[in-house]
Amino acid sequence: MEKKRDLSMDLLRICSALFVVLLHTSALYMALKGGSPDSAEWQTANLFNSMTRWTVPVFIMISGAFLLQKEIPVRLLYGKYIKHIVVLLLIWNTCYNVPDIFTPPLLSFKNLITNILIYTDRGIHLWFLYMLAGVYAVSPFLKKIVDGALSKYFLCLWLLGSVLFLGFERSGIAPLETLSDITLQFTTYITIGYAGYFVLGYYLYRQQPLSQPVRRILYALGIAGMCAAAVGTSLLSLHKGEYSAYFHDNHNIATVLTATALFVYFHYRNFSFTPKAERFIKRCSDLTLGIYLVHVLILKILSYILFPLALPAAPVIILTWILTSALSLLFTFTVRKIPGIGFIVK
Repeated sequence: MEKKRDLSMDLLRICSALFVVLLHTSALYMALKGGSPDSAEWQTANLFNSMTRWTVPVFIMISGAFLLQKEIPVRLLYGKYIKHIVVLLLIWNTCYNVPDIFTPPLLSFKNLITNILIYTDRGIHLWFLYMLAGVYAVSPFLKKIVDGALSKYFLCLWLLGSVLFLGFERSGIAPLETLSDITLQFTTYITIGYAGYFVLGYYLYRQQPLSQPVRRILYALGIAGMCAAAVGTSLLSLHKGEYSAYFHDNHNIATVLTATALFVYFHYRNFSFTPKAERFIKRCSDLTLGIYLVHVLILKILSYILFPLALPAAPVIILTWILTSALSLLFTFTVRKIPGIGFIVK
């Protein structure tokens, strides 16, 4: 008997895919059209950007919630999961780096290998695949940690090292940078990184249920984290006179709180769907990886058309987001139907 899918996680995956498109749309607008931090256009784009920083961490949390439930042999892990990620990397790096591949010296070995193996600004979002391959590679160790009831200890180390201590250094605020000199040696040896989100997703999904008061506290902290990202980025950027990414970092405590709150909300929310809606959600969920892989290519094409429009920032960003999401969805749906190449979006 097939195990029933958790539609709440499918729905969360869909939301993450759509809002990561909004994240990159607003970030691109900030870079190309936003001007300086004291402009209304920049601040509008910053608001959209800050509201969507939870997307990639939530993707990782969903992966951890399900992968760490399985006992996957190392040979299968590399022969199936990591192999597929590497194949996607080679294909999509090539797609995004075509202009660089054919620059002089044409088709030189170094030029070819570099542009196939290394992502560039054209496909900067592909860093996610490198990270995912690395987290998958250490997942057997993470599995031992969660099975050995060490999840809380691991998450404490992660919050201390990868979130708080490293955050001091990245803040650009003098007192915190000084404090980072003290903590740097410690954090150098805590190489947890995105594996923390992987374990956090499993912990929140599979461990002892959270009481309603605890959940409400997490929701409040999540809202506070989103507000802190918007206000903090605005204030730091105004102070520096240029964009400050401190509060937009995936390991900033504000991002962690928002991602945690949204994951918990969807996990504990009792959604009710009709059979038709369930089928639709499952199909859309299966398209999310393809949407992520192709959307930057479509976004950059649309930005040349839509960003110059004589409209305020908000409608331009929203229109670009909607069209990019729709075209990415259509592309992924179509390619999945083509024999022989459908795997590039799965």
